[in-house]
Formats: sequence, structure tokens, C-alpha cells
Amino acid sequence: FAALIKNVSPEEISAMENALIQEGFPPEQIQMLCDVHVSVFESALKSQTNPEQLPGHPLHTYYEENKELEKLCSETEQLLGNDEPEKDKLSDMLSQLREIEKHYLRKENQLFPKLEQTGFTGPPKVMWGKHDDIRGQFKKCVTAIEKNSVDDIRSQVDGLITQLRNMAFMEEKILFPTALKKLDDSDWAEIRDEESEIGYSWINPGNLWDSNAARSKSGEAPVQSQGGAGF
Repeated sequence: FAALIKNVSPEEISAMENALIQEGFPPEQIQMLCDVHVSVFESALKSQTNPEQLPGHPLHTYYEENKELEKLCSETEQLLGNDEPEKDKLSDMLSQLREIEKHYLRKENQLFPKLEQTGFTGPPKVMWGKHDDIRGQFKKCVTAIEKNSVDDIRSQVDGLITQLRNMAFMEEKILFPTALKKLDDSDWAEIRDEESEIGYSWINPGNLWDSNAARSKSGEAPVQSQGGAGF
């Protein structure tokens, strides 16, 4: 099977999900299979390099946030490796990891609507459901820590880390490359101009990519900056 799909593209994977949903396949069932999708397509997608963007472009910001996410996941794994994981340190680490919520909110409120305007409706619905699964997993981790069950803590936190990493993989290897091909410069400029209303996870975006320049390139008039992080 790996030989058959070795040349699959992110756009083809996204198109498959989108076609299934348009044909009436429930998004919830695809959502349940997301981890399987990651495993199946991992070897085909791992070799694909992430598209290069200047600091300040929304995709560059997403990628940088994922780098910080991976650092925190690794630190959390180190805490779990202790014979008796320290509850206070784990709770603090979970609070830091929860900053990923801003990353997800920007996707849900800015990126997904833009993609849906292009007719690309299925995968955003599936991914939104996975966001909610992760939010639920955070709650399970908190409950496990409150109950002080070492085995349950390890199981729940380990499950959270797996979900966070799988989401980052799906973003970087499927969602973001597809979005780059479906959205034009004016779409990215609008996303960039509104990002600071939600905020960022752990980082401040760069400013080498100019949304006004991108808007002018697409034939739209520039807008006045409203300030905010990274401007």
C-alpha cells in the first residue's frame, strides 16, 4: 500500500476527504479515522518539505507555533518519564500547552472560512472536530492529575501529546500546503490583518511579509495598520 501512495500529494488527500463528505459521508466518521489517515500517509508525506514563507505570513506563524508546541511536548514527555510525575510541574506544563488554543481559534475563525469560500468545506469540518477532541483531552488530563493516579496521568497526558502531534502533522503536511494553493495573496492579507484580534501561541510573528504589499499585488487597495503584535 505504501508503494501505491508514495507519490500522493497533500491536495489529493484533502480532495479525497472533501469528496467523501460531499457525497454524504459523515464528517464525524472521517474524524474518527484521522489518526489512521496520519499513519497511512505518514511515509508518503514525511519527505515533503514545508513551503517557505517570509516571517509575518500567516503560514509562517503557524509553522513557528508548531515548533514551539513540539518543544513543550518533549518537555512534558520528560516529566512523564519520572517515577513519580510532579503534579505541579505537569499542571504548569498543561497550562503552557493550552496556549495552542489561540492557534486553533485562528484556524477556525480565519483560515477555515476562507477555505470554505473556495468550496473546500469537508476537511475544515473534520479538523474542527479534532480540535474539540483535543480540548476534551485537556480536561481528561486535568481530571487525572486531580485524582492523583500515576497510571491514569501517564495515559491521558501521553494521549494528549499524541493528538497534538498528529494535528501538527496534518496541518503541516496536508492542510497548509493545500491552503497555500487555494488562497490568493488578498486572502492571506485579510487573515494577517485580523490575526492580532485572537492572538498567537507562544510567539510574536515577524514582519518581513507585508500584507499591504500582498494586497497591492492582487489589485486591492492597502489598508491602514491597526497595530498589534508583530506590526
